[in-house]
Amino acid sequence: MIKRKILLIFVLIATVSIVCGCSAGADTSKQENDQSAETKTADEFDNKANDEQHSENAAVDETKDRSDPVAEPGKEEESGKDPLRPTESVVCFNISEDETTKADIDIDGDGKSEAVEFEMTADEDGMISSIRVTSKAGNSLIKAEELYGYADWGVKCAWFTTDRGMYIYVQSVMENDYMTTYIYRYEDGDFKYVDETGAIVYSEPAPDSDDMIEIYPKDPEDFFIGCYEQKLGTLWLNTRCRIGSSGVPEPKEKISYYNYSKDNYWIKAKADIPAMIVDEDGNNVAMSEIAKGSFIIPYRTNGEDYIDVYTVTDDKVNDEIMRLLIEHDGSGYWRISGNWGFDSNDLPDLFDGLIFAG
Repeated sequence: MIKRKILLIFVLIATVSIVCGCSAGADTSKQENDQSAETKTADEFDNKANDEQHSENAAVDETKDRSDPVAEPGKEEESGKDPLRPTESVVCFNISEDETTKADIDIDGDGKSEAVEFEMTADEDGMISSIRVTSKAGNSLIKAEELYGYADWGVKCAWFTTDRGMYIYVQSVMENDYMTTYIYRYEDGDFKYVDETGAIVYSEPAPDSDDMIEIYPKDPEDFFIGCYEQKLGTLWLNTRCRIGSSGVPEPKEKISYYNYSKDNYWIKAKADIPAMIVDEDGNNVAMSEIAKGSFIIPYRTNGEDYIDVYTVTDDKVNDEIMRLLIEHDGSGYWRISGNWGFDSNDLPDLFDGLIFAG
């Protein structure tokens, strides 16, 4: 009898152990599944945020999507670098005259952002005198020896943190609303002037609206530099860039895009002007011409020997991309290349409505 009771107790203990083990295994499996689901959701959120960042960073273009493709899952492991590049960042902020602006920047490179204060002062002529920078790393001064602009217009800044160093881009406004950006390298607690470039912050037409929106840089590896061009009038151009080894922007492609809207056109052909129809990749399709009386909308250029435009006929924007082959005449003017029997090949003599800033 005693042996039978001992045997029964043994069986009960074994049964309880098996049941508990299965329950614990189920709980562990459930936790792992829950963690896996949470990780997957977080990854999907990060990918979505990355998509939105690239979408906002690309200039609005109804004809061509100029945003970089998002890396496929797993590609970041192959490259050994996360798509968001946590060690690289851009912090944008504006500084007004006689006001203190605070921005959260990892100025000492310890991986943690801290409050950095910027204060701009003006000289007696109302021009920028200096920008004082204060942080726990100490006080520094961006002098106006290279920096030029109206103080009451303020400046727009972008602090780039890259594996090539830290740089602050300071964009100021000058005569005739021209904008220039001054580049400084931050090193050993001091700012050293590097170079100047076009505008890092610019306005462009909003999609499906007559409003203008401001575009700020969001990625050291992918942002736009804007400047004015003097060919078909004074027109704004955007060039896609990345921070180069010296801190100066490097173009990522040879093409620059005009700041255009298909609902806004004013440049009109005075004659039948020879042009080449090209596809979106720039390949020649067929020889054609821009008919006299047609309006054109500048689309893109390589800045050297061609300008691609859209034509407008009876208030309808045509789908074909028309390429004007151009050349510099050596005396400050641009003209179409070739001998077509015109009295003058200069662009102002072939198109009405060209507006040049003074």
